[in-house]
Amino acid sequence: MTGAAGAKVAVDLRGRTVTPSLGYEFTHDTIGRAETTFATFSREVSRHALEVGLGLVLGRATYGSLGLRGVLELGDSSNPYRHVPVFHESIADLIQPGLSVDEVNYFRLPMRPLEQLPDGRGRLSVAAALAQRFGPSTLRLGERLYFDSWGVMATTSTGSFTYGVTKWLGLGPELGFHGQQGASFYRMVYPARESDEGFAMPRYRTSDRELGPLYTLSVGALARLGFGEPTRWGASLSGDVAYSKFLRHLFLVDRIAYLGALNLEVAFE
Repeated sequence: MTGAAGAKVAVDLRGRTVTPSLGYEFTHDTIGRAETTFATFSREVSRHALEVGLGLVLGRATYGSLGLRGVLELGDSSNPYRHVPVFHESIADLIQPGLSVDEVNYFRLPMRPLEQLPDGRGRLSVAAALAQRFGPSTLRLGERLYFDSWGVMATTSTGSFTYGVTKWLGLGPELGFHGQQGASFYRMVYPARESDEGFAMPRYRTSDRELGPLYTLSVGALARLGFGEPTRWGASLSGDVAYSKFLRHLFLVDRIAYLGALNLEVAFE
């Protein structure tokens, strides 16, 4: 069960050449299990997000933007369905990435503890974008840096060039790169230490590949059709292929994804 509320305000200054903005969003989730009442099992997670932005008209054909976003998550966001394989410490170093489910089940210990993440998470991201017109063509560049209290650090770079074939039609390529360092507690293999009292489980554990080290390369194409002045309608169609490499994951080594999007936009003066 999820509830959310937020607001954002922006002000045009210096003849619309400087546009600062401020936004806030609050989200509250109640995490439960299917066919289980909240009275039996539930966890509360709330998120406070604050975003500060600045848009700058840097010239007749140049526009830039800066953004800072901070998110504070309170509560235990562990997945109630995600079980994490653990291995005897004597063989943990022998386990390799990309094993099949049957191979993992053969080597792992019989217990399957649930995922356990740290309570709370602080996130911070800084983003910058630049758009430059060259006659009927446009170059767009973007960069986003991300850090959080779990030790994840990431960079996301994007670029596109739309060539104006005609006054109404633009075509061009899109490129993207995302790379990240995994969370400080992320392990491909979690060893369990045996003692007279049984096996000691790692305090924090997850098999979520999105919390591990990875990189993604994407390439695609964009077509944009403009029409209908003075309202300036526009339609764009994009298609991308993304290759992701998971550097330390038990089951998955890489993935290829195909993405498509169709957008319709209109601008009023």
